[in-house]
Amino acid sequence: MAVVGHESGACTAFHAHSGLLVHSLLHPAVTEGRRPRGVRNEVDSIEIHPSAHGWRAVAGHRDGMLRTWGLGSGGLLRKERAHAGSVTDLVTTTVDGCRVLLTASEDDTVRSWDAETGVLRDVLAGHTSGVTRVAPALSGTRPVAVTVSKDRTVRTWDLRNRRPARLPGEHPNWVRTLGLHRIDGRLYAVTSCRDAAIRVLDAGTGESVREFTDPDGQPLQAADVLTDSRFTWIAAGGEQGRLHLWEYGTPEPRESTVPGPSAVTALAILARDRLGFQVVAGRNDGALAVWYPGTGEEPRLLAPPRRGRDAGVSALAVAATSRGTVLLSGAYDGTCLTLLLRDGRQLHSHRYGTPVKAVATGSVAGEPVTVAGDDSGRITLHRLDDGTVLRTLPGHTGPVRSLAFSRVGQVDALVSGSSDGTVRSWETSTGTPLHRIDLPDYVQTVAHADRVLAIGYGREVSVFAPSNQPTPPEHRAEGSR
Repeated sequence: MAVVGHESGACTAFHAHSGLLVHSLLHPAVTEGRRPRGVRNEVDSIEIHPSAHGWRAVAGHRDGMLRTWGLGSGGLLRKERAHAGSVTDLVTTTVDGCRVLLTASEDDTVRSWDAETGVLRDVLAGHTSGVTRVAPALSGTRPVAVTVSKDRTVRTWDLRNRRPARLPGEHPNWVRTLGLHRIDGRLYAVTSCRDAAIRVLDAGTGESVREFTDPDGQPLQAADVLTDSRFTWIAAGGEQGRLHLWEYGTPEPRESTVPGPSAVTALAILARDRLGFQVVAGRNDGALAVWYPGTGEEPRLLAPPRRGRDAGVSALAVAATSRGTVLLSGAYDGTCLTLLLRDGRQLHSHRYGTPVKAVATGSVAGEPVTVAGDDSGRITLHRLDDGTVLRTLPGHTGPVRSLAFSRVGQVDALVSGSSDGTVRSWETSTGTPLHRIDLPDYVQTVAHADRVLAIGYGREVSVFAPSNQPTPPEHRAEGSR
């Protein structure tokens, strides 16, 4: 047989010699004559293999789903959400007499499954960008998987070195966003990792306290928290382009928007104004939208979609100024914009040669500033009022993923996390390096509050208490995990 996958999410099985249609393997939405808006059902990969009960076809979909069909009957045998991103490649191999299915994904991971039962065997995490291909091979007599990624690396994995799919306290995917927030008198870390949950972790003990999930099980990839005099609110956005708002003590969303035209890639929730509090969302099409929960209105565009495949918003930050609330956005095409939130008027813009994946706002010697980190490893400080470059902070050898203003001892500082596996801090007024922490994985996000530094690297979050004494930039900083 030949099996073909379609944009609708359906697969068709043909007799390979005659071309006659044997089965139509239909996605449930197609069977019902609909295609849910914003749900990416396209078939991106197909694999066919024999089993104890006949031949099977496995389809990997753009929304991260795996569907297994029996080619004898044409019936759907199993479906599961395998990844937080598109399933880009499927292949089977044999490990110690067991048939294993390997799946590669845009969520930066490769996963191995028992092909007969569908049980997850292992998660191979280490790539820093989408994995495009996976191939089984032998290293001597040892079965391995060779993977190719958009991060321009090729990796070899030992398929016998089977690890638990998820360790206690570990996120199922890479930690994408991280914030430290004081709720009911305690400090919590709030994280997202491109699965369907926003997690609240006790910063002191590391214990999971609460989870807020998308009602449809869709991946969430940005979140923020707002605490006012009476309530704590959690806002989140995901790949369907929807925005959700939770009251901290309630598991169901207080309010949600309809699916949007593009995924939410960055998000901030702001204090109340005369219309209530605001949720600002950056989208994958480059648009910036403002949502007022409780008004019954859909989000309004602050900045329209932009042309180009890399125009997506990768980072957001806000600051209160004498002219009103200012919004800072960074994009994958290297554009960094500073806008007035009330009307979208652009104050200034900068264009970097590589993607800007981290932005923040703060002050230097009492003067409001913005900072941007790009994929070259460069960090640039600008005066907020007119965009003048104040200084650049070299040191990182990989893309800067996250930035946070902080106070280290008696010094105003900037903390940065990078794909080079380090977290660094600088004195903002002089640019003098203060500390460096070396970590065993790529650093995705950092947050600082109440003299506590939280770092998301790989699928873990660690909390550090940095030393007050500056250390040479090429030495590891002291810290407690």
